[in-house]
Amino acid sequence: EIQIAGFALPETDLAWERELTLRQFAAGKHELYLAALDGAFVAAARSVRPEPGICALAALATIPQARGRGAGSALLAHMTAAARARGDETVFGTTQPGGYAAGLYQRLGFTTLFRTRTFVRGS
Repeated sequence: EIQIAGFALPETDLAWERELTLRQFAAGKHELYLAALDGAFVAAARSVRPEPGICALAALATIPQARGRGAGSALLAHMTAAARARGDETVFGTTQPGGYAAGLYQRLGFTTLFRTRTFVRGS
């Protein structure tokens, strides 16, 4: 629910997002991270280990009313530290260029490796 609110997903994507999330966790390669403020969860993200030594930080989202209070930054910093503690040499994340999360990554010392475009074809 945090990621749905944080990404402002349309109602039509809710079932798809939930199903995808459940399948990813069932496969055992994803870990879920949550951040709380004032006793309520306000930020969420996932880490994915596609192969040993590599960790992808994914789907970082903070609910709009909690943005700017440090939850996303703390979550991203914690996830990065956890990956390093596991011995992951490569830690990366993807964001929308200029998006809210892009600033968090930059403030924590991540640099842009490349930019890409995503294309979707409707049914």
